[in-house]
Amino acid sequence: MLSGVVRAFVLAQLGIVELWSGDLDAATGHLERAYATAVEEASEWTALAAASQLAMARLLRGDLARAVRHADDAVGLAERHGWARSEPAGAAYTVRAAVLIMR
Repeated sequence: MLSGVVRAFVLAQLGIVELWSGDLDAATGHLERAYATAVEEASEWTALAAASQLAMARLLRGDLARAVRHADDAVGLAERHGWARSEPAGAAYTVRAAVLIMR
């Protein structure tokens, strides 16, 4: 049986692969589970990665309100932990910018 931290990490990685392979439905489901598990397990880096990519998935599906909410969650985590210049934070900033342009 996998630990919660490992489960969250694996779900996040699977969701990221699905997202960038174009399977938005599967990606969204796995990233949501990854984020919830990472938060429950206090695995902040995995929560950041899952939230930022979930924001991107929501953006690509046209769900701007949820995209912003997930991007804000990711940016908040990044700023609290000194990860504001990390790749996952960059993805979240990109989602925020894209939503501003689209509105």
